[in-house]
Amino acid sequence: RKSESVFGGIKAQVIDTDNLAVLGYIHWQLFQGLLVVANFSDKPQDVDLIRFRTYGLKPVVRDLVTGQEIALARGHTLEPYQFLWLVQ
Repeated sequence: RKSESVFGGIKAQVIDTDNLAVLGYIHWQLFQGLLVVANFSDKPQDVDLIRFRTYGLKPVVRDLVTGQEIALARGHTLEPYQFLWLVQ
């Protein structure tokens, strides 16, 4: 976390994931956004990622944990207790 400037500051906003088992929030630092999506269930959970484009994120983001690029134009299944730290 220390190597990523997006974790600095205090501008965070909880966002509606349309799934009670999934917490989502967006954190802004200067012009960089961090979208956190976390599954708090012991079952896989589907999340429609396109809904998060309305928060100004780019169409393709990168997961800081895995390095994987993820398109915000489709759904995504979170495994039990999986979380994503998505940066633009």
